[in-house]
Amino acid sequence: MVTLAVMAFLALLAGAAAAESEGLPVQPALDSETQQWIEAQKPGLDPSSMSEAQVIADDAREIVNARLADETPSNPAQASKYSTKIFVSRSMPLSDIKLAFDRAATEPDTVVVFRGLLPGTDLMAFRRWLSEIAGPFANLAPPPKIQIDPPAFQSAGVIHVPTVVILGSDRVLAKVSGMVNPDWVRDQVERGKRGTLPQFGPTHEIAEPDLIQVMQQRLARVDWDKWRRSQVDGLRRAVAKPSLPDAVITRTRWHDPSFEVVEDVVANNHILARKGDLVNPLDRVAFLQEIYVIDATDPRQFAAVKGWISKARTRVTVITTRTGGDDSLAWLAERATELGRPIFVWRPDLAQAFGIQCAPTRVRSEGNRFRLDEFRPADLEVGHVDPEASH
Repeated sequence: MVTLAVMAFLALLAGAAAAESEGLPVQPALDSETQQWIEAQKPGLDPSSMSEAQVIADDAREIVNARLADETPSNPAQASKYSTKIFVSRSMPLSDIKLAFDRAATEPDTVVVFRGLLPGTDLMAFRRWLSEIAGPFANLAPPPKIQIDPPAFQSAGVIHVPTVVILGSDRVLAKVSGMVNPDWVRDQVERGKRGTLPQFGPTHEIAEPDLIQVMQQRLARVDWDKWRRSQVDGLRRAVAKPSLPDAVITRTRWHDPSFEVVEDVVANNHILARKGDLVNPLDRVAFLQEIYVIDATDPRQFAAVKGWISKARTRVTVITTRTGGDDSLAWLAERATELGRPIFVWRPDLAQAFGIQCAPTRVRSEGNRFRLDEFRPADLEVGHVDPEASH
């Protein structure tokens, strides 16, 4: 496994490509906005609220449908003036599910919709099941369009399957349960019929649980007051720990971030690195930022970092090795406001990743190495040290 230090370094490399307003993605920003959010969380937070569950469900649905879409391209046939959704479940006979798949494969505006995954299964198991249904000659026929969409069941009022829903301009025109063939329903729509039509045949209970309801149940079991206290206490403990010593000499050092791969790294069946390889991340990814590690309780270092930021030609991340005041979080929020940017808290694993030994230290990449400019605080006080002047 890659060491924690390397993981921290790779995380910072990823952060280099993020937006200017972002800092280290692996360290929560303890700025004023974060402090306000923490204080805004109330013990009376209603866990039955659907908002968080809805967001999670929407994210999951987008991920699932994006992956399924990779293997179910749309049919190039002429589109109809209606769109059709055939709501199904694995509780149905396999023959009926296959009929629904056949319609979704041959009609460009027809989609088969599942409410979720069977209990105890995951997306990979679902995709294997789809492959088994398709059979060995699946590549010879157009694939069906399949979605996992819990909110669609709710918005269409589907409580049993199969159910065919005909939509126009994303509005439900008509629906009927007990069938998978949408032709009859479309014909009824053409005749002016609307709403819920009489049940056409036998129906089945939906085997897959509704993801939103599952999330609501989980949220209802959360002790939000306890969670809030643990988060705040954890942050306070993190910022209260002393860490790096002050630099005793002003100098420039160099750090090689190379590491030895301890096991093969494989992605999408391609070997990215083999066990025993010596890998330097800077050979593969540009580190487009500067890191200033300071003791923000030292007025000399805090004043110096303001000047360094004003002269920086790239994105800057500020990390403090100490915090002050009776309330460390409030103190840190005040300093971040004064600096005009988030201040992150030192983590020991950054020492190995970047070779940082003391504060204040300015880190930037030059070639395939990190350059570390260390400054004795007394030199900052007399004002004859400038990190840009040491280039």
